[in-house]
Amino acid sequence: NDLTRISDVGTVNVARFDVESYANVHHLVSHITGKLSVEYTSNDALDAIFPGGSITGCPRTMVSAAIDQIEATNRSFWTGSVGWFDPFTNDCSWNILIRTLEAHKRGRSWSGVVGAGGGITIRSLPEMEVAEAVWKSQAIRKACGWLEPEFNLTNSGALDVTKLPIENQFNFSHCGGIKTVTDPEKDRGIANSVLIIDNLDSFTLNIANVVAGLGYEVCIVNGRDKISEHYAIAANLTKLLNNKSPSHIILGPGPGVPEDSKLTMAIAKLALTGELNIPLLGICLGHQAIGITDGYDLIQDPNGAIHGTPVACQSDGSGLFRGDNMNRLYVRYNSLVIAGKGSGQFSTNSVDEHGSIMGLRHKSQPIHSVQFHPESIGSKNGIEIIKAFLTLKSDA
Repeated sequence: NDLTRISDVGTVNVARFDVESYANVHHLVSHITGKLSVEYTSNDALDAIFPGGSITGCPRTMVSAAIDQIEATNRSFWTGSVGWFDPFTNDCSWNILIRTLEAHKRGRSWSGVVGAGGGITIRSLPEMEVAEAVWKSQAIRKACGWLEPEFNLTNSGALDVTKLPIENQFNFSHCGGIKTVTDPEKDRGIANSVLIIDNLDSFTLNIANVVAGLGYEVCIVNGRDKISEHYAIAANLTKLLNNKSPSHIILGPGPGVPEDSKLTMAIAKLALTGELNIPLLGICLGHQAIGITDGYDLIQDPNGAIHGTPVACQSDGSGLFRGDNMNRLYVRYNSLVIAGKGSGQFSTNSVDEHGSIMGLRHKSQPIHSVQFHPESIGSKNGIEIIKAFLTLKSDA
């Protein structure tokens, strides 16, 4: 997602996916590559990826705000970055300061603080995370003389690398463009493009990259700013879409609940009244917006939150799930699901192993939604879902 901001469309890919095993820790190592667009510099690249997603989590905009609120203090250098930059070649290399000694000289004395930590995931156990931080800090603490040389909580051993299979490689040849639109009414590029509503998610540009990689022009509009609230008014939205005529609309994923994005809800309502006449796809939060607009309930998933986990989905082969898309593994990032029954306009065409709704299709209009992320590298055949949607026509 972050590299897509500054890379040529279709060039972002996974080059390496390994587990590196050290004496004290296992590291999951991914190398993500992209070709820097000519209009950007290495400074722009650093700005796009900082702070590192493995430090903040995602969606980064929201979790960074939560970190600031919870910690209420500056981290100084810790979890920042140290690196080098060559102004003549535009080359640079940066690290992330995690297992770090920060030393300060006061008068003739030195004092130091050791920073160590680990990524917290949906399945993390607090006690184990604290223990991991203690393990990671040992080498620096020993070097400073703060631990006895023989003190050791872990085993020692040589580096071992285990290569993991890269599940999906995106090979795009004829790509469209990606454009972020500040004010849709003033932009001429929306006509005949795929309009994506960005709900402050860290996957929006991944979706855009797939759509553009398939040869379509993409325009991204913020779904949660003041301008979007103006277009969330039904009359303004109808006028905008009639004047600009995008070929398709995607209601993107995002944190919170669908009502947090007035524009997302307004588009869902317009579609269900039959006034949109533009193919519509809801992904994750966008799926939930379509569901609750039709009368489904939005509930906490009774089987617990899922974050970045491939889930087996069973479909009836209708809508976007025809052919090879019927029964596949798709990656989920959600704690909420729609449940119950709607007004009868939709059919459920995909469920997970627990029977939770993973996909909806409208019975007569080109309106579809999925709870999972088809653009994810872990979603088997996920791009085929997006392809199937993009083949739908506005007069369908």
